[in-house]
Amino acid sequence: PVACVLRPPSQRPRVAILVPGLRDRFYPESAFARVAGPAARAGYEVHYHFWLVRDTPPSLVWKRWVASTSSPDYVGMGAEELQRHVLRMAWRHNVSRVSFFHRARESATPRLPRGWSRLMGRESVDHPPLLLSLLRFTKIERLWNGTRRLGWGEYRHVILTRDDTGWLGDLDLAGFSQPATVHSRRQGVYCTPKVSPVVPNDNAFVMDGDAADRLLRLRSAFFRDPDPAFDAAWNVEDF
Repeated sequence: PVACVLRPPSQRPRVAILVPGLRDRFYPESAFARVAGPAARAGYEVHYHFWLVRDTPPSLVWKRWVASTSSPDYVGMGAEELQRHVLRMAWRHNVSRVSFFHRARESATPRLPRGWSRLMGRESVDHPPLLLSLLRFTKIERLWNGTRRLGWGEYRHVILTRDDTGWLGDLDLAGFSQPATVHSRRQGVYCTPKVSPVVPNDNAFVMDGDAADRLLRLRSAFFRDPDPAFDAAWNVEDF
């Protein structure tokens, strides 16, 4: 990764913001303004970690919305220019450290054996939505592992958010103090939560560092955890 220390270390509690996603669908402005900035003003040392891949494999673009919708601010912007742009935003919003993991293309598309039963409600082992979910799991876990390897300390809070999530108001971390707990919105359309079944919305999660160390190893859980509850998951949010 490219790792940048913008401000000297402090004794303040740390917050990590993790953003895995696609480079062309990267809209970071509201996360800096509504998440990073308010956390810094509330007395946290804020670290911003992002893992971006240039594009989605064409074979996995199964619906129009899956393809990248390029942010007009970043069309034609090279990786180094993008890094500088993010660093300027980070400095402006009092972020202390930034790490950037960039890949030209996705990791190899996972190949599941015939007869594999853990499909998260999908039709087959080669169904594009299933493979896209596994690629996202891989990005999340690798980003978290890379973040831990930097050795920048333990985190009071970890925020996992998508590349194109828009934040409409400031996030107040004072409301997320429960240990070993993961918080999210309920899945639903816009401002209307789904009543049943109750499953999380994966646009954003807020948790402490211990919970993050368990939740963010999604790829390992998918392939290695024998718990039959994972086999019964009916979609990626349920998983």
